[in-house]
Amino acid sequence: MFEKLKAMDEELRNVLIISISVLVIIVLFFWITAVRLNQPYEIRVPEFTINNEIKFDKILIGEMFNLPEENYFVYVRDENNPNDMLFESLVATNDLGYRHYEANLNSFFNYHFLAEESNQDKNNLQFKTSTILLIKDNQIVEFLEEKDEVLNYFVSKEEENE
Repeated sequence: MFEKLKAMDEELRNVLIISISVLVIIVLFFWITAVRLNQPYEIRVPEFTINNEIKFDKILIGEMFNLPEENYFVYVRDENNPNDMLFESLVATNDLGYRHYEANLNSFFNYHFLAEESNQDKNNLQFKTSTILLIKDNQIVEFLEEKDEVLNYFVSKEEENE
C-alpha cells in the first residue's frame, strides 16, 4: 500500500513539475515579446462600425405593398427575358423621382408568382415575364411587360418632364 502511495506521489510530483514548467515558458515568451516590441502586452479589440441603414432594393413580391414609400417602381425581373437589362436600366435611371425596388421572379421565394398569363389583381398577382409596376398609394397604377409598352411609358414621361 505504501508503494502505491509513493508511486502516486511521484507521478503527481512529475505532473506538477511539467505544469509549472509549461506555465513558466508561456510567461517567458510573453515577457520576451513585450520587451522585444518595447511595449506592454495588451489585448486589442478591433473597432466595428455598424451600418444602421437597411437597403430594401431587393424585395419579395409578396411584400410589394408593404413598403414605406407612397409611390415607387417595382421591377419584377425574369432572368430569362431578353429585355431584362433594358428594363433594369430604364427603371434605375428614371427621372421621375420614384424609388425603385427589384423582385427576382426566378427566386425560390417568388417562383409561385410565375404563370403562363399575367394577372394584375392585387390579391392574385401573376407574372409571365419581366414586368415594371408603378405603385401609388398601395395600388398598381402601371403594369408594363412588353418592350414597346415600357419604352413608350418612359419616353412619354420624359417628354412630360421637359
